[in-house]
Amino acid sequence: MIFKYSMEELVPIVADLSVKYTSGESASVTYDKAKQLMGAVQYAILIYQKETAALNGIATKDKIPARTAYEKGYELLCEKVKQVQEQYNQMIPHFLSFHNENYEATVVQGIPAFFKYYNPKFAPADTIIIMDYPVAGGVRYHQGILAIEEYMKKITLEQTFFSGLNTEYCYQVLESQKEGYREQFYNICGVILKDILMRMTLQEMSREDNGCDCSLQEYSKKELTEKFMQNLHLMIQEKQEENQELEDYLRLFIADFVGEILREE
Repeated sequence: MIFKYSMEELVPIVADLSVKYTSGESASVTYDKAKQLMGAVQYAILIYQKETAALNGIATKDKIPARTAYEKGYELLCEKVKQVQEQYNQMIPHFLSFHNENYEATVVQGIPAFFKYYNPKFAPADTIIIMDYPVAGGVRYHQGILAIEEYMKKITLEQTFFSGLNTEYCYQVLESQKEGYREQFYNICGVILKDILMRMTLQEMSREDNGCDCSLQEYSKKELTEKFMQNLHLMIQEKQEENQELEDYLRLFIADFVGEILREE
């Protein structure tokens, strides 16, 4: 996002924020702190522009004064923190880590630490925690509550996926990993999804070839991708009542699956 407000429009807001930062004692702060506070103002305006664009379906045009955009953005920022924390609180009682240490530490310990130490007024762009557990597609917004919001959305989708599966089966798939899955830093959801799609596709091939032994390497990259996409859609229809958002997320894994399978000897 390119901020369209000039520095002249933003500096007075930063000056007022500096007074609040020093508890009213001074508007004078160090260069580094002034830079941080300028980032805080810009981040709040980004929130305003992003949320307005999401509501209107168009890019935000800066027709309101910078101070108004900042104040509205700060209100939205605080509300977003509450919403994401509520989503976390709803998800965590049913959270399944399958005893993967990285997944457990990141979600059970890391995310609460973010909410505990996050400062939306003076350091809203500070993400605080390292999101060690990898999610498909990564996190597009890399700072502050926007990063945590996107990360939490993907974690919640993974938990929705797990809720439609047999837990014992999931453990069996994970325990079959040669490297031992509990101490690994890979994505648990991807491991299980890959096994499901491979099984579905091999069963389909076996039916078509009258029970003959089959190999997924018989497919081209395009063919295997299409098979996985089709079987993913069938699985979502059956187990998740056509949850399009979940299907869109799980699709992000497929390119890697296909590449891994076709590289195998």
